Amino acid sequence: MPEWWLPVPLVVTALAVPLTLADLRHRRLPDVLTLPAYPLAGAALGIAAVTGPGGALAARAMVGAVLFGAAHALVHAVAPAALGAGDVKLSGSLGGVLGATGWQALVVAAGTAAVTTLVLAAVAALFHMRRWREGVPHGPGLLAATCLVALFPGGGLETGSEVGMGS
Repeated sequence: MPEWWLPVPLVVTALAVPLTLADLRHRRLPDVLTLPAYPLAGAALGIAAVTGPGGALAARAMVGAVLFGAAHALVHAVAPAALGAGDVKLSGSLGGVLGATGWQALVVAAGTAAVTTLVLAAVAALFHMRRWREGVPHGPGLLAATCLVALFPGGGLETGSEVGMGS
């Protein structure tokens, strides 16, 4: 991991801990935690862009935020019970981090989050956790997947100097 990238996983991890705890305990991602994620992630990504590869990273982050946020908003609009509004609000800031690392990270994180949520559902069913009778929280899966991508960004940070989808 390049040193200029370090602020990003630090911010993502700092956000992930209270958000995951809130979602596991209350099945809610409160605005007081999801909304500050945007300026915090934006600042960390801005620092990374300025001290690292520059505008391409910033542009990928912005496009990633819009794409990931829009995909989650669409799922919420089609099946509101499947994905909460807090997950949708959180997905834009996480999408910025994922987009900055490369386009494949958006797909990998979405899949990893879904699998994590399925595992959480299986554990809840196995241990008869009544707290989640109406469904398990998806936020912990989103946050875990984004933390993993932020901590282990692979070669996506150095590749693709262009913003296009082929980068």
